[in-house]
Formats: sequence, structure tokens, C-alpha cells
Amino acid sequence: MVATVERFGLPFMQQNATLATLYNALLNSKRGTPPDQLDYRIVAAANLLGKRTEAEAFVDAKLREIGTRNDEAAEWFRKFATKLRER
Repeated sequence: MVATVERFGLPFMQQNATLATLYNALLNSKRGTPPDQLDYRIVAAANLLGKRTEAEAFVDAKLREIGTRNDEAAEWFRKFATKLRER
């Protein structure tokens, strides 16, 4: 386990030591069916970086991808989007 952290974890942490580099890495990461857990993190990072317009555009794109789905993941993301817009 220690070897794995040294081989993969440390380089990742070193390459993504700032929020800006982590944000870019998240944007370029492979994600699953929207909404993926990384989608929430991308929006949070964008907001912390002062990229409100980008965060809103990202949320809007994910909501379009989700469409009319009514599963729990889709409903939670809609609630997240609503709360985000209330800020």
C-alpha cells in the first residue's frame, strides 16, 4: 500500500498542489454517467477560483445531459444546482 501511494498518490498530489491545477485535472478526468461525483467537485473548485460563469455553464450542461431523468442521482444534482443558484 505504501508503495502504491508513493508511486501514484504522491505524484498526483505534487502535480495538483494548487486549486487551479487540481481544477484543470478534474476537468480533464474521465467521468461516468452524469452526474458523476467529480461534477460536484468541478463546480466547487470553479466557484472557489472565482469562475462563477464557468461553474454555472458547467451545471447547465450537466442538467441538459441529465434531461428528464428522475433517478436519485439526477434529483440530487438538480437540488445541488438549485442551491448553488440561490447563493
